[in-house]
Amino acid sequence: MPPTTRSTAAARRGDALDAAVSVLADRGYHGASVQAVARQAGISEPYVYRLFGNREQLFTAAIEEAFRLIREALGAAAEERRTDSTATPQDLLDAMARTYAELITDSRLLRVQLHAQAAAAAEPALQLVVRAAYQALVSDVQAWSQADDEAVQLFFARGMLCHLVVSVGIADDTEPWAHALAHNIRH
Repeated sequence: MPPTTRSTAAARRGDALDAAVSVLADRGYHGASVQAVARQAGISEPYVYRLFGNREQLFTAAIEEAFRLIREALGAAAEERRTDSTATPQDLLDAMARTYAELITDSRLLRVQLHAQAAAAAEPALQLVVRAAYQALVSDVQAWSQADDEAVQLFFARGMLCHLVVSVGIADDTEPWAHALAHNIRH
């Protein structure tokens, strides 16, 4: 009989975290449950609690994970573009914007951000988490691009507009109001 391989706690935590990102994306903070995460991860609900402590810590970790994935992808895009010694701050922001537009085709990350921002308006603990996530992201984008505040603000504003265009499905809408919002937005 071959030996049984057991998953490590770190591997199970990663499985639960990935499931929590999906559940949060699908159901939002107030609709997401630890039970749904456990079911999707293929582990018991008590084990999820053992790994994360409580529901808030589980979904806080899921929000942090989504933003970590975004930061990692934007950092890689900036690093790759920076290999060109003639790259300007705007070139670096453009490279990160292209990567972000591709990244949110995984609608889980887009929906986690949208749900997290909405829940942050009503949940002080989540507001702190989302605020810290954006603080890290903005600081990194500034450091990677060396762009001024106005350019970084525009980068994030266009990203938020990209959220709107994708989430309400107007990317290819030809109506004048939709075209006005979606024009030149990468999505």
